[in-house]
Amino acid sequence: MTRVRMTIIDDSKVNLAGLKAIDGVMGVVEDETLQVVIGPGTVNKVAQAMVETVGVRLGEISSG
Repeated sequence: MTRVRMTIIDDSKVNLAGLKAIDGVMGVVEDETLQVVIGPGTVNKVAQAMVETVGVRLGEISSG
């Protein structure tokens, strides 16, 4: 397992149910950062789905 960690600027824009529904996501942890727990071999697939949904590249900051 691995985690995709994100610092969220506006929590109201996070769709937790949508994140949990992505194939390969095993859970979501809300802490100082939002952590998406991903099963083995799926991190690239999940990260790409998140990037396509948000419309930014990995590592890029989005204020929208």
